[in-house]
Amino acid sequence: GLAVAFLVGLVNGFCIAVLGLSPFVTTLGMLSIVRGLGYVVSNGRGSFPGGPDADYFYALTSGDVLGVPAPFIYLVILALAMAVGLHNTSFGRHLFAIGGNEHAATLTGVPVRQIKVAVYMISALSAGIAGIIQTGWLGAVTTNLGTGMELQVIAATVIGGANLAGGVGTAFGAIVGA
Repeated sequence: GLAVAFLVGLVNGFCIAVLGLSPFVTTLGMLSIVRGLGYVVSNGRGSFPGGPDADYFYALTSGDVLGVPAPFIYLVILALAMAVGLHNTSFGRHLFAIGGNEHAATLTGVPVRQIKVAVYMISALSAGIAGIIQTGWLGAVTTNLGTGMELQVIAATVIGGANLAGGVGTAFGAIVGA
């Protein structure tokens, strides 16, 4: 699942950063493609994790540690990693520079294409992790899981303080918005 998510992020990043396609159209198009492939691969049916490692999978995705749900622990870990990455690394500074003014970032030597591809890959991997956790939490997965949540995600982003034009946002704000 994570390898497929990585590949989807790589394709999205390549199409947007290298080919210059519209990010909105590219990601919505890929959403339709991946959703369709999900229907084909699953024959339109849901499935549930099974096999000899199912109990281990459920413990990792829907278990708890000292009464704290595992998904919440993953949220905190990923949010802290993103906060540190965004505000204490050159990658994060480059990312905010690109969001603020892509042309200026290019002129100052920021590797815009590479950063954009990396961001789409990180985003897709994050979505893959969330999908795996949600599968364990629900105990099953259907091909239409998450349908219609796109506008909720955009609303949460704006509520969390991110600027849709770019250059502004925090990991904490994303959690508050969600």
